[in-house]
Amino acid sequence: EAENPIKPYMTAVLQGGDPAREAKAASERITALLTGTGTG
Repeated sequence: EAENPIKPYMTAVLQGGDPAREAKAASERITALLTGTGTG
């Protein structure tokens, strides 16, 4: 199964993390995966 970059976001928010901060981090991971500039 491929890594789902949304799972860490949802887990962090459900555990009380700041939704805006976690969304930004998830967005950066997704962008890196799509552009090939990172591994996630």
